[in-house]
Formats: sequence, C-alpha cells, structure tokens
Amino acid sequence: MPNPSQSLLVRLQLNLSDGQTKGTIATLCQDATGNYYLLTCGHVVVHFRSSQLLIDRRWSIPFGVAANLEPKPGIDAAQLDAALIDIDATLAKTLMPLYPTLLSAGQAGAPVLSDETVFVQTSHGVVRGIVIAHEDNFPILVERDDGNQRAVSQVVRMAVRYRPESTLLDGDSGAAVWNARDELVGIHCGVTQAAGEAYFCKTSAIADRFQIQYITKPRASTGPSASPTLAGTASPPIPLPSDEQEALARTIWGEAGELGNEAMQAVAAVALARRKFGKWMGCNMVEVCHKPYQFRCWDATSSTIKRMLLRSEQLSVAEQSTLKMAQTIAEQALANGIQPDPTKGATRYHPDWIVPPPAWVGACQPCARIGGLSFYNDIDL
Repeated sequence: MPNPSQSLLVRLQLNLSDGQTKGTIATLCQDATGNYYLLTCGHVVVHFRSSQLLIDRRWSIPFGVAANLEPKPGIDAAQLDAALIDIDATLAKTLMPLYPTLLSAGQAGAPVLSDETVFVQTSHGVVRGIVIAHEDNFPILVERDDGNQRAVSQVVRMAVRYRPESTLLDGDSGAAVWNARDELVGIHCGVTQAAGEAYFCKTSAIADRFQIQYITKPRASTGPSASPTLAGTASPPIPLPSDEQEALARTIWGEAGELGNEAMQAVAAVALARRKFGKWMGCNMVEVCHKPYQFRCWDATSSTIKRMLLRSEQLSVAEQSTLKMAQTIAEQALANGIQPDPTKGATRYHPDWIVPPPAWVGACQPCARIGGLSFYNDIDL
C-alpha cells in the first residue's frame, strides 16, 4: 500500500487527501453499461498526480485521470465542479454496507426552493443549511499546478447558494447535499466570498452531463432480495420472456451473474422452491420470475433492467459468457432440479452487504450463505 502522503486518501464519508488536496465522496453511481463510479468535486482531483487512490486507509486502487471531470486542467470555463472516479463492482459492493450515507433515497424529482432546508453529509457530521438562490453564472476559485488560484466560471443551472448553520471544512468539498426526504440534490463545492455562504452543484445536472444514475438505498421489499437501485422514475411496461427456461436463465443471470456459478445455482434453486410453494409466489416459472417486487433484476428501477432484455449479440463478451452459463443452469434446473439443493429449500435471500437485513428477515437466521448471498428457508412456511 502506498504512503498516504503520496496518495489520494478517501476517508469515509469519504475524505480525499494527498497531503494537500482534500475532499469528500458524495455517492456511488453507474453509467448505462453498469460501470461503477465515486462522485466528488472536480477541483478536488483535477491536479492530483498519484497513481493510487487510497480509500479510508484500507483499500488501494489504481487512479489515473478521472472518468469524467470538470473543470478540466487549463480550462477557464466549466459547467460543473464534479468528477467521477472509476471503481470496480467488488469495491462498490464493499463500500455500500460500510458507509450507508453514500446511498441517498434517490435524485430529487424537483429542484430545491429558496428557504428550503438541506443537509450536507460531511465526514464530521450532518450540517444543516438554508437555500438562498439558484445561480446561472457562478465564479469559483481553483488552484493551478503552481498553487496560484484562478477564477473558473460556472455556467447555466449548475450552482445553488446556501447558508450552512455550522462551519464547513476544507475537506468537505464533494459532500452530498440531501433534502428533508433524504433525496440527493447536490454536492457541496465550497464557500463563497460572502460571509457565511456556500454553494453546491446540482446532482441532476451532473447526471445529465455525465450520463449516470445514482445508486440509492434499498427500498422495502417482501421478495427474495433487496438491492440498492438506480435513481429515476419507473420505466414503462416492458416485454418479458414468456418461455420458462429463458425467464429463469435471465433471472439467474440478472441476480447472480457477477457472483459465480455457485450463486447462480443457488438462485435457480430458490426459483424452483418458490414455484413449488406456489400461492402468491406463482404457479409456473414465468410467474415466479416476473412477480413484481420479488427478483429485483426485473424491477423497472433496478441497475440491471436495461440489459435484461437485450439480445445476446448486444451484450459484451463477458456478459454473453455468463448468460450462456445461466441458460445451461436453467435448462438443467427445469429438467432435473438442483441436486443437492445448496440452499436447503430456501425461498428468500438477500445480499450479505445489506445491513441491517431486510425487515422480512425478522429473527430468522440464514440457512446458507453462498456467493455473498444469505438464504432463508423458514419464513414462508
């Protein structure tokens, strides 16, 4: 692990520091292809030169140029003060349960209003603030490589001035700004020249500019799993596979394609157990897989829904490979079952990183843990 004085330190609520530069990570997000990113301010990382990103002094990952970045080096005009730091799926899923304030209730559907209360999620606690006004053209100061400062013009619809009720620190740049409903409205970017005032960039504008969606808190569910979802409005009804084998294969792939063969086998076993249970779970495999709010991969707000109905040739080589594996498992499961059943007859499961577990778990204990999933066979009796 590199020396912290030579690395970008992310201390969660994620503080970044290379000995001089400091900042905070706002949230986790994804693009349309499923890549994961950490969101922070652009001015925090614009001149960072280390090849490693150090997270909470615990994880070291390669760091090059931020995937998307504004303001860019040498450019004196920027629409945003924001940057995306590329991370892999394993790290993203590790951070989610450890730092729950990385996940909001979703992007706010309406802009904040003057005099509305907002809440800045800093590493030293939540700081309340009152919105003053939206700014169409807002100047900020950004350091050059030589340490001198230059003004950068923030243009249309990107900045909101607000008055924090307590002191914000240098390392708070990038901290998430929530409304009273825990919805994401912005990222704190800095203080203004006016005494007692600060400003934030709108996360709605960042999402539009960088073509990303924010991963949100798990919502309440009575189904087998509960996963963080992508913010946004529900998609219109989509055509679903009507063939039992294809429905099961896509469900296995969507739920556990990244978790390996054993986890995919386990998801198939749960689907079979739910079909056997019948009743409200469904009487055939198509009903079981597509029952609303059961398997999250089919939910209109899930991070996988866009790829669930793509033709095989539209998928990446890696996705095609895991889908083919899922199709083989589905064929064998429908023909002969999953023998022996690694889940011991489980009808429900949830990812291990959901802490605390979903409410439907109650006092029950997992009957099996496979591939990062906890399974339960004593709830639906």
